Amino acid sequence: AILADATGATYCGILGVDNKKRMRILGASSSGSAQPGSVEITRIELAVHEAPARNGITSIEFTENGFRNALTVTAHGDAANGVIWLKFPENVHPEPETAPQTLAQSVATHIAMAIAHDNQMRRLAELSRTDELTGLLNRRAFMEDLFQRQAHLYRVSRRGALLYIDLDNFKPVNDRFGHAAGDQVLKEFANLLHGHSRIGDLCARLGGDEFAIWLEETDAIGAVTKARNLIEDAKALHGLAGITMLADMAPLGLSIGIAIADPKRFEQLPELIMRADEVMYQVKRQGKGALIVASPAGAQKTKTKIDG
Repeated sequence: AILADATGATYCGILGVDNKKRMRILGASSSGSAQPGSVEITRIELAVHEAPARNGITSIEFTENGFRNALTVTAHGDAANGVIWLKFPENVHPEPETAPQTLAQSVATHIAMAIAHDNQMRRLAELSRTDELTGLLNRRAFMEDLFQRQAHLYRVSRRGALLYIDLDNFKPVNDRFGHAAGDQVLKEFANLLHGHSRIGDLCARLGGDEFAIWLEETDAIGAVTKARNLIEDAKALHGLAGITMLADMAPLGLSIGIAIADPKRFEQLPELIMRADEVMYQVKRQGKGALIVASPAGAQKTKTKIDG
């Protein structure tokens, strides 16, 4: 706001490049119709990624949709990490002593440090929520997010499905081929989970060789279909991980327990988790490599085993 007022800009935005090289608006001050458009932001992204870091400062100008855009690229660690973006009506030209580049450059170093700090805080927050090996949500983050998702489904009266998954015959891989091979199996399975999930689903590694997926707006039919596909694709895990299974080793596979969250049958989150967990272990006891759908919340506990 101070920069916008000092330069007479109708819009001033601070944009940062995050740890995944994506650009986001960290803060903005505007007046009138100078709101940023997707075309402008895309153009700025390209300009920033291509801009050389000249002593931490690079200036760029372009005209778009009747506005003159003055960009001051910020840099940290010899790489561009953001931009100070000032917009003016095309016919407005500030006085030399209030030239946008001059004022923006005077604070560019501080802005660059602030963006770098913000990225670091976001990175630490991300690390605290993800499993280091697979990049999936860790148990704590999954439970936190699942609590919110379950509460939401009661508000919107839509179903969701919780899949508890255990990797069958995983321990022999570690014992025979070493932990590096076991880690690769876990990574490949995480990739499978990502491949079978949609925007809005949650994928987590709960610990060891146990995983979970929350399927948003999914009923029993959809959950069973998803589980069957996972069981089928998991048959290729050893090959994906570069492991030649020995003749005396049981193949890798999945045991999956499914619990459907139904807004017509209220239950607390621990009860939903327990239903999925119990039937997953029932699959393990009955021979592995299959799935069981738990009986509905509050219903008599009768379950049907479905082979993969």
